[in-house]
Order: sequence, then C-alpha cells, then structure tokens
Amino acid sequence: MTRKQLPSNVVACLAERSNKGLKPIGADAIATRVGEKRPTVNRYLAKLVSQGWIMREGAGPATTYRISAALTPAREVIVGREGPYLTQSMQ
Repeated sequence: MTRKQLPSNVVACLAERSNKGLKPIGADAIATRVGEKRPTVNRYLAKLVSQGWIMREGAGPATTYRISAALTPAREVIVGREGPYLTQSMQ
C-alpha cells in the first residue's frame, strides 16, 4: 500500500464498520487494519476529521473514530485511486 492510498483505506475501513453496525474504533485498531504505523495513521486521521470525512469521539486513550454521519446512509463512499469520494446511494 502506498501512502496515497491510506486515506482511502481508513475511510473504507470505517465505512465498512458503519455498514455492519459496529462501534467506532481507535487509532491502534485502524493502524492494524490498514497495515501502517500509528503516528502515520494519526496524521491522516486528523486530516480526514478536518475535511469532514470522519468524526472523532472522546479524548486521550479513549478516542475513537467513525465515518461522518453526512456520508451514511443516503450516500456511499467510493474508494478510488485518487482517494475517497461520494456518490448518491441507489437505495
């Protein structure tokens, strides 16, 4: 995986959890799932939060992340080569 794919992989991981009705997860779990070191994942998480793709909940060691409410369920996340983007859901 290249670092260019990391934001897409993080968003896809959180979107998949949301679609399955699972609880938000922390940076350690995200880093494990996407196969990258935690400091790198933390930088990308901060960027994705500031761009509105994901939401941060809690503080300190209890901080978790979830997909932004604006992205689900009316829209779905499409992960492409250039990063995540949105499309209208076909439901």
